[in-house]
Amino acid sequence: MSGNKPAVVWAVVALLALAGAAASAAQLSLSPVFGAIPAAAFHRWIVALVVSLAAVTPVRKPVANSKVPSKNAGHSASSSHKDITDDIAEWHRAADIAAAATAFTFVSPIGKSLLFPFSGTVGVVYGPAYTECILLAPILVCCVRASVVLLNGHYRLSSPFGAAVYVAVCSPAVIAAESAISLAVSSVIGSHPAFSRVGLELTLAAASSVLLLALHWRSNRRVNRKRWRVFIVVAGVLTGFFHGLWLNPHFPSSHALEMANTALRAYNVSLLARQESLTGYVSVLQVRVDGGKEAFRVMRCDHSLLGGEWLPTAHARKKGQTQRETVFSAFVLLEAVRLIEHPAKRELAVAGTGKSALTIGLGIGTATNALIAHGIATTIVEVDPAVYRFAKEYFGLAKNHTAIIADAAAFVAERALASRRSPPSPPPSFDYIVHDVFTGGAEPVQLFTIEFLTDLRTLLTEDGSVAINYAGDATLPASRLILNTIYAAFDGRCRTFRDAPPSPPPPQSTSSSTNASGDVSNMVVFCINGPREKKVRHTTAGAPFTFRAAVPADFLGSISRRRYLQPQASLEIPIDYQREAAILNDNGDEEAGGEFARESGESAWRRWKVLRRDNLHEVERFHLKNAAIHWHIMRTVLPDGVWELW
Repeated sequence: MSGNKPAVVWAVVALLALAGAAASAAQLSLSPVFGAIPAAAFHRWIVALVVSLAAVTPVRKPVANSKVPSKNAGHSASSSHKDITDDIAEWHRAADIAAAATAFTFVSPIGKSLLFPFSGTVGVVYGPAYTECILLAPILVCCVRASVVLLNGHYRLSSPFGAAVYVAVCSPAVIAAESAISLAVSSVIGSHPAFSRVGLELTLAAASSVLLLALHWRSNRRVNRKRWRVFIVVAGVLTGFFHGLWLNPHFPSSHALEMANTALRAYNVSLLARQESLTGYVSVLQVRVDGGKEAFRVMRCDHSLLGGEWLPTAHARKKGQTQRETVFSAFVLLEAVRLIEHPAKRELAVAGTGKSALTIGLGIGTATNALIAHGIATTIVEVDPAVYRFAKEYFGLAKNHTAIIADAAAFVAERALASRRSPPSPPPSFDYIVHDVFTGGAEPVQLFTIEFLTDLRTLLTEDGSVAINYAGDATLPASRLILNTIYAAFDGRCRTFRDAPPSPPPPQSTSSSTNASGDVSNMVVFCINGPREKKVRHTTAGAPFTFRAAVPADFLGSISRRRYLQPQASLEIPIDYQREAAILNDNGDEEAGGEFARESGESAWRRWKVLRRDNLHEVERFHLKNAAIHWHIMRTVLPDGVWELW
């Protein structure tokens, strides 16, 4: 059987790659319903545990299968004949197990359509785990068991040493395959129906069918039996593709879009457009309220909303609304960056002639449109082309701007490096920067590090100012760390405001703490540029700058701007901050600084003074809790059924 070893190796590689692809597809399909962070919370643990258990299960030693017919039947038994029957038996068993894997890959999309309507019942924390245990685990088990069967006869997996080696290798191999496939898919997701979430699941099922047919052909080279495997492939292809292409409302086709809208009518919701893209599943929804008299439009990304606007319906016009008005007040508060009175240069002019602005994170473009309307030359940096396209097509993004579709971290680093040259090329050129990248209950932490914010500061003019949107509970460790980092990057010249008064505390409940929203609110941190401070040990936030009073020209005829544009003293959050652990002494030399002292109830939190690229985990460890809180908040904005239908 030694001549079959290359074929065995290739078959095993294909089976483990199939398992990795199934794991990757499972993650993508769960994120619109549960969010990317909750979907990934237990994913790697489930994959590692299931694969290890499937690989470690004892395997029977290969024996001659006397029931396998052979063309040599009737001849005397010989060693070569025994090898042939052993070989056929192994390939037969592997093909039988692969047939089950193929069936599960076709059933998985159908199973998700049956399980997703219960997402509100099972909850955000354990819902993804339940779904993967039911639909993903069987595929992983079948793929790994088939590989074990093939390897057993050639590499003695039935021995303790052989089994231990394969268990140690199998799980990392599947996870590595998943990572490689996920990376490859991220660059093409949404570019073709085959690279959509449903399309990838169908592609996975088709690949599983091809692998099954290859194993079936290999096991039947000398015999003719078990044609039922071909029947499984044919039945699976017909059933799976019929459901995926015709009955699944998530497939990117006009028919599926019509199906989704038919179901969404029960919630007075219309799905205007959708696109699977870099940051997740992006869509535009229009919601009718008050018996259809009023309506608002929102942009969705996975299980989060990037922004929304009330539409000027006939009923709304009777009440005085003449233009689109933002649903979320935080986006209007960001515009107050124009109202800042810099101590070094107090300008009361409302017009933005000669001014320039940079917006990092577009959303639906509420703040960006206001900057443009005030005559400010605005540059947009947005990583997701789908978000940019939908902002233009469905939310009226003004045309006179400069758009850069790129990763903000790379863009800012490149511009900061150029601005540090002598002479700077290009020189610091932005009077205003709006930083709004929060989504999905968690912030992209690399855009809140001291390194990124320091680079961002170099892009400001000497009297420039920045507004940073952040959502969280200012009393929690992760939020305090991020706020402290922002203050440290701008030498404490910052002020923080809520967009609305704090909500009353929720009633005591016996439910999980992840359901409690706490004091989560949208905050906008305003900071100004100025001379660099070499020594700032500890500062209590005061009033390093003021805001001029907004005048009618600032409101642009908007009701929401009249209500929310002016920062209110009653909504200011005092931030007590400390600078980074390494500070400068009077001679300009670095001093070693200690960590924050631990407090009761936070012994597990080794708190750092600023967020750096090498301690991102100090914030990421709280992402699941924050994402769960955000998930529950989003479920109060739109009904469960709307999120589940996507």
